[in-house]
Amino acid sequence: MTPLLPPAGLFRDEKQLADHVLDKLGEWFDIEREVTGRYWTGEQVRIDAVLCPKDTTGWHDQAPALGIEFKQAGGTSHDSIAQAVSYSHCQWDGYDKIGIFLCPGPLTVATERAREANARRQERLGPQELERYRQDARNYGLQFGKVYTERRVEYLARKRHREELGDLRYEEFLARAEGFDNLAAHEDDVALGVQTAQLKLVGHLGVGELLPYENHGWTFTRSEHRIWSQHGGVTDVPWALGPRIGSSRR
Repeated sequence: MTPLLPPAGLFRDEKQLADHVLDKLGEWFDIEREVTGRYWTGEQVRIDAVLCPKDTTGWHDQAPALGIEFKQAGGTSHDSIAQAVSYSHCQWDGYDKIGIFLCPGPLTVATERAREANARRQERLGPQELERYRQDARNYGLQFGKVYTERRVEYLARKRHREELGDLRYEEFLARAEGFDNLAAHEDDVALGVQTAQLKLVGHLGVGELLPYENHGWTFTRSEHRIWSQHGGVTDVPWALGPRIGSSRR
């Protein structure tokens, strides 16, 4: 699935983000805002919203409830995840323990934005950049009333391209030696591996993510499993939304 990340600065604050998302989900869920509860040590806590499906057909829980904590870009993923994990052990007024979902999911957002940045950095090394160098060489000659031959254009373009390649860091050369097209491909592979492990881990701790995905719309996921989506409804997930108890899920 391909996440559709909101542009930075699209929402003024977390309340505006929450209003936008909850308005989208109100067709399928009963929504209660600002729900209070207590941590097991007694401290009072509050979560942004709790959603209950209007149609519980297909859900594993008899009374499914999904808690959502909205986060604006800027907070660290570790802080957000730690807060969400603690929320999964809280007794929520009227709901008991519930599954917790971060919106947007910090792990997915961080990985996708890193991938985009790497791809942009590597564009200068691709064939489209070589073609741009060819056009720059033609334009340079025309500035002095000269029409370079294609052989001359190709020479100048590839000379500039080699100079760009000569600026590669050791890590970029190493990535290519390992069979990757470029460093971005290598870093994507590493980031996806880390993301997969982290998503599975926090999922086992009772925390998932809420993000819009291409062809699925707004989607609840946990441990890489799609739980519910706008366009697909509930999926056949064989475990409850609440936190893991002991060595197995309920």
